[in-house]
Amino acid sequence: MQRVSLATPLAAWDRPLRTWFTVLDRYRKASRPRDGAYWYNERATLSTLAGALWLSGALVLEEYATRRGGDGPEAGNGRTDLWCQIEASRFTIEAKQSKSSYRASPDKLESGASWQLDVAAKQCSNDNFGARKRLAMVFMVPRLREQPTEGDLEAWAKAVATFRADMKAYDLRTPALRSSTNGRFFPGVILLARIVRAPHR
Repeated sequence: MQRVSLATPLAAWDRPLRTWFTVLDRYRKASRPRDGAYWYNERATLSTLAGALWLSGALVLEEYATRRGGDGPEAGNGRTDLWCQIEASRFTIEAKQSKSSYRASPDKLESGASWQLDVAAKQCSNDNFGARKRLAMVFMVPRLREQPTEGDLEAWAKAVATFRADMKAYDLRTPALRSSTNGRFFPGVILLARIVRAPHR
């Protein structure tokens, strides 16, 4: 079960996101024992998206030094998660995948994603060296106690459909991969992103 939904200003992301599904599948099939590239952390998941961007013809930089404005705890020196150029458009991206990204039921997606996007948006908007176009992004990873059915995955897809975001993509499948460390089932990953306004210069 795969889907991409994009606001008009992000139409150029369609090819990279569909390539992302291919990258995730290639990793899953090549790993022994079977492994999900998305169930570790933000950095690991973001690396698969960066790979998909390169494969689809984009230019990419990850984790480069920057400086953030504002007066919050994020102000000062830091690192930008990802910069990319797709066709003529350049994007700065701040991504999140915290413990709240791992949800046991689709009705928890809204709360888990919203606050992470808010944090990412603040960091991204205060990036002094960011591109004109900016995205706050979160990777949500269902972590289930039981092997999901197709109906279970439909419920997750519905939760994504009702969530307010400018970019939505998910790769969900059954049978889900099962972690050898905690016994939980991981059917895939959900990407949600919002357009962030760049500061006035």
